[in-house]
Amino acid sequence: MIGEKILYYRRIRNFTQDELADGICSISYLSKVENNKLEPSKEILNLLMERLEVVLMIEDEVSIDKLRRELFEWYNTLRSGDIEDSKIQKKYLKQKIQTFDSIDLKLYYSIFNLKYWLVQQNTKKAEEILDELDSVRNLFSNTMNYYYLYGLGIYYYLTHKYRLSLKYFNQALDYQESNIEKDFLNYHLALVHSQLFHVTFAKTYAEEALTLFSKAGNVERSIDCQIIIGINNNRLSNFDEAEHQFRNALLLADRLNLEMKKAYIFHNIGYINSVQKRHDAAIVNYKRSLSIKQKYEIKNYLNTIYHIANEYKQLNKHVIAIEWIKRGLEFGIEFDLKDFIKLKILQYQITENPILVDYLEKEAIPYFYENHDWVNLCECSEILANYYKEKKQYKKSSYYFSEANELRKNNII
Repeated sequence: MIGEKILYYRRIRNFTQDELADGICSISYLSKVENNKLEPSKEILNLLMERLEVVLMIEDEVSIDKLRRELFEWYNTLRSGDIEDSKIQKKYLKQKIQTFDSIDLKLYYSIFNLKYWLVQQNTKKAEEILDELDSVRNLFSNTMNYYYLYGLGIYYYLTHKYRLSLKYFNQALDYQESNIEKDFLNYHLALVHSQLFHVTFAKTYAEEALTLFSKAGNVERSIDCQIIIGINNNRLSNFDEAEHQFRNALLLADRLNLEMKKAYIFHNIGYINSVQKRHDAAIVNYKRSLSIKQKYEIKNYLNTIYHIANEYKQLNKHVIAIEWIKRGLEFGIEFDLKDFIKLKILQYQITENPILVDYLEKEAIPYFYENHDWVNLCECSEILANYYKEKKQYKKSSYYFSEANELRKNNII
C-alpha cells in the first residue's frame, strides 16, 4: 500500500510528519495517507516522493516472490555459518533490492542483514541496523517480528546483557510459527540460561536442541549442545557425566577437524579439573584451549588466560600467575572488559594491593551489577565480606555476606 511506503521512507529518512508535509499537505492529511485511510492525489504523491527522494516502481508479484525466496535462501546460508557464501549473496541482494520498492522485501532484507552482522559478531553494525528497524517496527508482520526479536536476543547475548537476551528470546517464542527454527532458538535459549546459571532450563533446552540437530545431521551444533549440557552437569557436580559429554564432543570435533570447537571443549575440561582441585591437569587443558584460540583469533581467549593465572595462584606459584596476568592485561580494556576486570582483581589479590577494596566497590561491582553478571557479583561480595571480617569490621562483612547469599538464592548460582 502507498501509505505504508510513505511511512517507511519517512522514518528511514528521519523526517517528521511536519517536515515531510510542509508546503505539500496538512499533517492530518499525511497521517491519514500513512494509515491507509486516504488515497493521496497524484500531485501530492509525486511531491511527497520527490521530497523523500524515492522513485516508485511497477513490480509484478512473480518477481517479488522470487526475490523473497532468495532472501530466505540467504538467511538459511547465514544459519549454516557459511560466511563467504553469505557475503556473495548479500552483495547480489543489496543491488537487487534497490530495484524494488516493496516494503515487505526491504524489511526482510534489513532484518536478515542484522543476522548477517550478528553471525560475524559485529555488534556495532548490528546496533546501527537495530536503530533503523526500531523506527519501522510497526510495519512488521508476525514472521518479521519473530526474526527481529530473535536477532535482538542474539545481539544482547553477544553484548553480555543476558537478562535482556532472555527476554527477547522468550518474546520470539510468541511469534514462532510451528517448528520454524525450533532447533536454533532452543539452542540460544540454552546458551543464555547457561550464562544466567539456570541449570535446569539450560540442560532442558540444550537436550531438546541436541535431539533436533542430531536428526538434521547438524554435527557442529550437536557439539555445541553437548558442551552446554557438560557445563551444567559440572555445575551440578556430575563430573563423570560432564567429562563424558565433553569427551564425546571432542571425539566428534576430532573426526571432523573442527579445531575451534576443540578450544571450548579443552577449556571446559580444564574447568572440571579445576573444580576437582587437579590444578596441573587444568593448566594443561587451559593451555591447549588457549593455543587454539590464539591460532584462530577466537575473541574470548582472555578468559582462558584468567583461568590459567588463577590455577597458578591456587598452586601458590604467584610469580608465574602474575606473569600470565600481565600478559592478559596487555590486551587492554577494549579487548574484553569483564575478563580485564577479573584479571585486575586477581592481580590485586595476589599482590595484596590495598587498592583491591576500592577497585571492587567502585569499578567491579558497578560493572557486574549493570550487566546482571550475578556470578562475578557474588564472588566480589564474598571477597569484600572476608576482607572486612579480617579487619574486624563486622557490620560491613555481614552486609557483603548477606549480599552474596541473596544473590545465590535469587539467581540459582
